[in-house]
Amino acid sequence: MTRLSWTHRLSVGLTLAVVVGASAGCDALPAPGPVPSSAVSGAGAAPSGSAQSGDNAANLAVLKALPAYRVPTSPPTPVPFEAMDRETGAHAVQVFLDAVNYGFARNDADPLRDVSSLGCMGCLGWIKEIDTRARDGRTQRGGAIRLVRANLIEESPQVLTFVVSMVRESGEVRDGNGGVTPIPAGAAELAELQVGPSESMVTGRKTWNVHTMTPAAP
Repeated sequence: MTRLSWTHRLSVGLTLAVVVGASAGCDALPAPGPVPSSAVSGAGAAPSGSAQSGDNAANLAVLKALPAYRVPTSPPTPVPFEAMDRETGAHAVQVFLDAVNYGFARNDADPLRDVSSLGCMGCLGWIKEIDTRARDGRTQRGGAIRLVRANLIEESPQVLTFVVSMVRESGEVRDGNGGVTPIPAGAAELAELQVGPSESMVTGRKTWNVHTMTPAAP
């Protein structure tokens, strides 16, 4: 397994931001915090200012500068695996986050299952939450998680490891009794995703899937 140098990480991260910086979405991110400046500076259309701890205004500025995003209206399609390459791995990160976003918007976890490996406990947490909402009759409007940057930090013949920074749009969750829980804009999260080939939970095809998803240190 190759751990990339800091200068190489930065170069690759800036390149991949152009590839994957247009979309992403989800709901239940653990312990939201600010988008770190290392994930923002130079990342496509994102502003170069840093987001400080507790500085929601900086996070909102990051969110405002991102390209427009729409939740997919049809299930995201898993990326077929042909070879281990960085650009396709970065695209797989985008597809995974689109599946999360679609799942929470539609109360349908199957597309997320289709891009998640069986051992991904972070993925399973999102899948269970979507299934619980569908069972309880809760619905989400807005609240998408936007991808700010995907920074490749490690690669091996089996997986590529990205540090992915995300920031949340405003929205709300409604329950079956008319209750409304607001989702404030500007909350952010940094996560480490390992992507690589595996057979999907749904189709059994060999595709790019997320193997692990864990919180990442700034």
